[in-house]
Amino acid sequence: MRTHRIVDGDTLDALAERYLGSASREGEIFAANRDVLMDPKLLPIGAMLKIPPRDRLP
Repeated sequence: MRTHRIVDGDTLDALAERYLGSASREGEIFAANRDVLMDPKLLPIGAMLKIPPRDRLP
């Protein structure tokens, strides 16, 4: 599984666009990181996020 360390200015929709190909998949990143993120709009700088696979299963 890919990871990403949060830096100032990161947003889940931008990370979803970058890693998953669509900003609308931001919820997948949030769901994979419920142990780190309490709110999808508050990203703690320096925290390591797990990034789900780009390809979805059918």
